[in-house]
Amino acid sequence: MAAVRISYLAILLQLKVSSIEASYQASSTRYYPGDTAGTSATQEGACGDSLADVYSTLSGLGEVGGYYWFPVSPSESMVGPFTCEGGCPSVTPDSDADCSDVLHVYCGQCVEFTTTDGKKAGGLVMDYCSSAGNFEWCGAYYEGYTTPSWCAANSHGYYNHLDFYGASVNGTIGDNPKGTVVLVDCPSEVTSAITTLADASSSETSPVCQFWKDDDTNWMGCPGMDVYGCTVCENHWDSLSATLDNSTKREGKGNSAKSEGKGKPCGKGKGQGPTLLL
Repeated sequence: MAAVRISYLAILLQLKVSSIEASYQASSTRYYPGDTAGTSATQEGACGDSLADVYSTLSGLGEVGGYYWFPVSPSESMVGPFTCEGGCPSVTPDSDADCSDVLHVYCGQCVEFTTTDGKKAGGLVMDYCSSAGNFEWCGAYYEGYTTPSWCAANSHGYYNHLDFYGASVNGTIGDNPKGTVVLVDCPSEVTSAITTLADASSSETSPVCQFWKDDDTNWMGCPGMDVYGCTVCENHWDSLSATLDNSTKREGKGNSAKSEGKGKPCGKGKGQGPTLLL
């Protein structure tokens, strides 16, 4: 009997010290340069990053924590509301939205996806999948609605969806599988590699945080990207916008860019990862 008690206590202790996150049902798709949806090799993620560079860096790590890692584009329902001129996922979900079926994530975070047949892949949030034109797969976060459609399921009945970037994902987890997604701590190898890639203080445009750079700051990205050395746009946008030259317009959703600065305005908010069943 004593041995049974000891064994039971050991199990309880193990559960207590383990980080157990809730898992959510999710669907998945993939996008990559040359796919039938017209994904470009120079496509940028909404977090302010070069998707191809992030993918190449993660691929070079091989297996980390038992599986391969990819940039991922969660559905719009998973990342709302938006900050930085409506272009960046928010660190904090809207407290008024009833999104109990949705895993809220934001830029720079890591998730683990497990297929129904047990295959696993790691995902680094670097983009988001807009519901516009993608509602079949990417449910929307409807800001301003007061009904349960705050966080809508996609056409396949899933409230969570991950669009994996990279042609090799098919060989890792299969052909657009269903499964579960859970939030995890980013492995130190992933964080270190992306921080090195970012080189956020460089005079050259950072592959990880590309929004903006004043001479005395690092390159800017969405909230959450500071873990890789990026300046966070919501912390600096107000002071920056006061000095913008309204006659100098650049591409993107954000306001006009200061002529003596470098790069593009904060809050491009592309979120255009194609989600066709390839």
